[in-house]
Amino acid sequence: MFSNDRNIEKIATLVEEIQQWSLLRKEQAQIEIAEKISSLITAIATMIVVSLLALLVCISLSLALAYAIEPVVGSFAIAFLIIASIDILLLILAIAFSDRLIKKPLLKSTGFAEGNTNVEREQCLTDINNKEKQISQLWDNLFHEKEEPKSGFFASPTQRFLDVVSSSTAIIDGILLGWKLYQRFKRK
Repeated sequence: MFSNDRNIEKIATLVEEIQQWSLLRKEQAQIEIAEKISSLITAIATMIVVSLLALLVCISLSLALAYAIEPVVGSFAIAFLIIASIDILLLILAIAFSDRLIKKPLLKSTGFAEGNTNVEREQCLTDINNKEKQISQLWDNLFHEKEEPKSGFFASPTQRFLDVVSSSTAIIDGILLGWKLYQRFKRK
């Protein structure tokens, strides 16, 4: 049953398709991991920039308030308020344009441009789906070949005898299949 050359070739093709499918799954996982790592790095970089700018705003406002309380040096307080206003404006701009200023340059420097990742992921998923269809067809062709309907003649003690012979043949066939697969795939 399985030990003929046609079935050996089918099994070999099935094994090769499964190997290619597993490589595609590995590639998909690598793409997803790289995307998540780059998103994490982007988030960390954004938080660092925003935190530093917020700290700068707090320091400037504190200094401005300290100088504003001092009645003698009122001109310095206005200068520090202007600096604090500029820092607030920079903070707002950094938050508003964090994608353009931080995320995209960081992604480009790591080699994972956002558009390429989506295209690669979609292509990889398409390839995986195609491989899964091929594997399914090969599996169905291997184990679900059309059998001829049995007539009423075989539904008797003769059928039981034929079942025993068929089972014995299947065991021998399985041993031959194992040996042929071993010979085909053994490492040299």
